[in-house]
Amino acid sequence: MQIPEKSDLRNPTEKLIPILFTSAGVLSLLIIRIALFDFDWGDYSMFLQPWVESYRKMTFIEGLGTKVGNYNHPYMYILNIIARINFPDLYLIKTVPFSSIFCLLISL
Repeated sequence: MQIPEKSDLRNPTEKLIPILFTSAGVLSLLIIRIALFDFDWGDYSMFLQPWVESYRKMTFIEGLGTKVGNYNHPYMYILNIIARINFPDLYLIKTVPFSSIFCLLISL
């Protein structure tokens, strides 16, 4: 007969507490993002909106070959896709990090 390891004898709620605290933190971050969803930070009006407008004037293929701003390429590809969607740019741009926080919450 094998003696159980000390880690096997721990209270099962000890494993649950870090998950609950992490979930509460991520959920509060999600709530803050939702509360500030309409707020226009300076980077949107100064940089992102003109870049999306530049992509909107091009075809999708032209936009893939043209770097309009100074952000990394994957983000510029996302802006190129956002330029094709008939919805307010501010909401679509803010949906990108919002969706990653939501995926993090789901993965917990």
